[in-house]
Amino acid sequence: MIDEIASKYASALLAVAREENALNIYLNEIKNVRAALLNNEQFIYILASYKLDDEKKMKIIDDVFKDLSLLPLKKLILVTTKNGRARKLIYIFDDFIHQAHLILGIREGYIYSTYPLSEESQNKIKQYVNKQLGYKVYLSNRIDTSLIGGFKVVCGDHIIDMSIKRQLKNLKKSLHGKEIATYEN
Repeated sequence: MIDEIASKYASALLAVAREENALNIYLNEIKNVRAALLNNEQFIYILASYKLDDEKKMKIIDDVFKDLSLLPLKKLILVTTKNGRARKLIYIFDDFIHQAHLILGIREGYIYSTYPLSEESQNKIKQYVNKQLGYKVYLSNRIDTSLIGGFKVVCGDHIIDMSIKRQLKNLKKSLHGKEIATYEN
């Protein structure tokens, strides 16, 4: 579902990034801020709280994001919070990332695994997928409890299935395709 408000904020920030000729810089910074917000879910609840007045929220944002190098990004966080839309920040960042990837020719996909993968593991899989598919991909890690182990990558209409489940199915097919020798005495 498309969130029109989030899309408008994302498009405005994207226009600023393109105007400054710094799309990749904004993209990396937004990915970092998004990850930090996801790791600290309570922060968004604080910004969205009706118990705190706007002045306190602005002070919190200034303190937390004092080292943020991109002033327009900080202003976006301030404006969305002041307008009562702090809960939309993740959606805004997701939409920005999606729009930026379209502009940069990066395709999006998912790595499905049984547990959250480390950044290093995700990067190795991404390099493998880039090589296999012949284009740049941005992969998000998603948990799939139906997998026994391994991973599965879905990027557009391409599926790279390196799961234990798939390997067991392949083994079963190969065993059924060949006669198994029996020894009789």
